[in-house]
Amino acid sequence: MCFEAVGGAEQLSEFYSRLQSELQVEIESVQEYQRQISPTTLTRRQQTALEVAVTVGYYQIPRTGTIEDIAIELGCAHSTAGELIRKAESKVIMTFVE
Repeated sequence: MCFEAVGGAEQLSEFYSRLQSELQVEIESVQEYQRQISPTTLTRRQQTALEVAVTVGYYQIPRTGTIEDIAIELGCAHSTAGELIRKAESKVIMTFVE
């Protein structure tokens, strides 16, 4: 199992000690927590569409990918890919602005 834990140093040390008493535990890295916009409001399909959009170059400058490229990768209609991207972008932007 692999997971991330966030908290103060003291609380994380206590958590680690308790976890280690029950399981074999290995800490892979320790770093400062940086709050990020949660993609949890996106549906799995919307998140996949955004990931495909990045892969095909849709967000490159200059743009090298198209909605049609996204549709081909997703195996859906051009209009469906466009709607997925628009709704996903809207959710991400609204979350960021709020």
